[in-house]
Amino acid sequence: MWSETGMFNRPEPEDIDATLSRLGFNPLSVIVSPSGELLAEGGGMVELQVTVTNRGNVGALIDVVIDPTSQPLRDWCAQPRQRLALSPQQSYEVIFTLHVPEQTLPGTYGYLLVVDAPEHYPEASPVQQQGHVLVQLPAQQTTPVRDPTFLVIPATDPGHPLVLTGGITAGVRVRVQNRSPRVDRFQMECEDIAADWFLVVYPEGIFTLGQVQTEPCLELNPGAEGEIELRLQAPVTALAGQYSATVRVRSTNDPGLALIEAVYLEVAPQYAVQVDWQTLRGRVRRQMGLYEISLHNQGNSPRSIGFTARTDREQPWGEFTFDPPLVALVPTQADRVSLAVQPKKGRPWWGKGAELEFAVLLQDNNDLPLEPERLAGVLIWEARPWWQLALLIALAVLGLAGLAFLLWWWLLRPPVPPRILAFTTDAASYQIANRDVVRLNWQISQPRQLTSLQIQGVSPGGEVVSQRRTYGMQGGIPRELANFCTLQRQELTCRFVPTDARAAGTYIFELVGVTRRGRELPLIRTAPVVMAPVPPKPEVVAVIQSFAPTQTLVAENLDTPTTINLNWRISQPQQAQQIRLQTLTPEGLAVNPPQTFAPDQAPKDFCRSQAQNLTCTNLPVTVPQAGLYLFELTVLQKGKPPQTQKTDLVKVNPAPTRIVDFSVNGTPAQPKYVFALKPQETVNVNLAWQVIGSPNVRVELQPTPGSVGTIGGLSYPLTAQTGSQVLTLTATNPLGEQVSRSLILEVVALPPDPRPSPDPAAAKQGRPPGTLPGETVPIGPPPKPQPHEEPPRLK
Repeated sequence: MWSETGMFNRPEPEDIDATLSRLGFNPLSVIVSPSGELLAEGGGMVELQVTVTNRGNVGALIDVVIDPTSQPLRDWCAQPRQRLALSPQQSYEVIFTLHVPEQTLPGTYGYLLVVDAPEHYPEASPVQQQGHVLVQLPAQQTTPVRDPTFLVIPATDPGHPLVLTGGITAGVRVRVQNRSPRVDRFQMECEDIAADWFLVVYPEGIFTLGQVQTEPCLELNPGAEGEIELRLQAPVTALAGQYSATVRVRSTNDPGLALIEAVYLEVAPQYAVQVDWQTLRGRVRRQMGLYEISLHNQGNSPRSIGFTARTDREQPWGEFTFDPPLVALVPTQADRVSLAVQPKKGRPWWGKGAELEFAVLLQDNNDLPLEPERLAGVLIWEARPWWQLALLIALAVLGLAGLAFLLWWWLLRPPVPPRILAFTTDAASYQIANRDVVRLNWQISQPRQLTSLQIQGVSPGGEVVSQRRTYGMQGGIPRELANFCTLQRQELTCRFVPTDARAAGTYIFELVGVTRRGRELPLIRTAPVVMAPVPPKPEVVAVIQSFAPTQTLVAENLDTPTTINLNWRISQPQQAQQIRLQTLTPEGLAVNPPQTFAPDQAPKDFCRSQAQNLTCTNLPVTVPQAGLYLFELTVLQKGKPPQTQKTDLVKVNPAPTRIVDFSVNGTPAQPKYVFALKPQETVNVNLAWQVIGSPNVRVELQPTPGSVGTIGGLSYPLTAQTGSQVLTLTATNPLGEQVSRSLILEVVALPPDPRPSPDPAAAKQGRPPGTLPGETVPIGPPPKPQPHEEPPRLK
């Protein structure tokens, strides 16, 4: 089927051997000799001969194996597996030597022979043949048997087979001898080939009156000989190659006796292939030419045919594409090959077109005869359309016009005037200390039109400070600029050209070019460039590089003085006269007298001088109490202002402040006390306290007496005036942090009692009977009076 592009769509060619296998053809042929039972004796040796023929199209590795199920016969053979390599149509005989043990009992032993080539013919089934080995008693113990014999004329073997031509009959004669003492009849059978391949012809005999012969046969008297003709005719469609047929002669007197002989045949190859050539599209403009080759294998051999295309020109004028490029044909198979021709060169501009001749060469990959081997083809490539010729003429005219313009451009046009493209210094400033000189960069187009270049340096006021230099340009780049300038594409580039500007000051350089016609180019200047003088040598002074405490939060030490460790580093300490260390409060007030020492008298245990640096580490400074401090380090130098640096605030946390004892009348103080007093009665409350914490803790008892010691006591008097007082014991550490304890003393004044008191002492002191002076009573509602009783007074 042809596609829209004109190409023939077909499947890829199949492998020849796979195709033959599907058609029932086995590429392996096996002939076992002897074909019947193999006779052997105990303790003797026999040979099993196997002829293997490779009838396939490729060389193959073939395994010939006595199957492992063939016991004990497989154990009699030293090499039950043999491998051989055969080329196509090649035969080889494999011999298995069987050593029969002496103790082997007489009898028939079967075996299975397997022939396979799994690597090269995986589609073909393994060839399996069964046979038997008849083990007999030794020869001196057997009785001779007068069996008939036969002979095939002409004799054949794998190397000399009987050649058959398809459709032509060839004859084989089988000569039979009756060695028995009785008249016998013999019939012949032919196995391993199709029935339409052969015909058995018996001779016409003389029959005795009354004797009936139901089947054709060969009747022989005792000791007589006779011949049976076997006519062989291979079909025209038979594949070329070697075949084997088994001729079996049976005796009527002894039906169990079978005489077997192999006949080797070879079908002669025929190589007829019909080739048809057809042109599908032979006249093209921009398309491809299409052709078709039809092939039909009319022979009896597989064919593999390839295709190539040639032209009669030295240079190929197009591309030839075969689909498929290789065709495999089994006998009677037909196939088609499409050829697409794409012309590339040689299309005419006008006329009837170009006749492009080519030839297709057919080549058999197995070098088998092939007719015809060459097919001639013609492709007509039509001329180009007229507008393409007109376009070509227009392009030619434009090309001539362009050539004329180029000639005018190079020969007659005026030269391009030179121009200064850039003029700068290589740096904006220079240092006399580095022995610098001002260097110039410039870029000029068309330098060959110049006769000279002039450069000079002036100050911002116009005064010449760098002498004028003139460079001649008639001979190209001048000698003094050869190491600094390059000329490429009509551009002169000069870089790092030195000048004589070496003194300190400000320079402006001017560049002027003079053409061959004596005209000067416009003056161009650089930006001002500064040549800096040698800077003064820097003054060496002592500098505080770092100054800080090791910790910014320190706990107060109650057992020993509290210290704060400081670290500092001073560079160039030899320039300093004195180093002063001062401890200050956050307000800037001095806490201790300052520590003053010379750099070489710094504490050796904490300070060391190395590489122009004085470094002090963990230098202790004592503070009097807890609080906030900062430290000031001052370096005094002769003739220079002092250098001072302060640390951040350092907090010294005081020891925890606690009120460990606050008692009233010898017992821990309660939140509130109530006293019931008669007029003119007084009572003293004994207070005691103890506060622990920082040595500088401040203790106060309010409202009176005010400041007190950390450990103390006093007697606080109360009078018979109704009211309450709050006593507060407060402890304040140096940072202002406070802890306090408070209690309330409430006095209830009792009215005078008009009744006599049963207790003269209590009545005299104005207190309820049964109470002590100053004893408190709980506060609550008075008890409900009993009948005929007076309510009690509040105490």
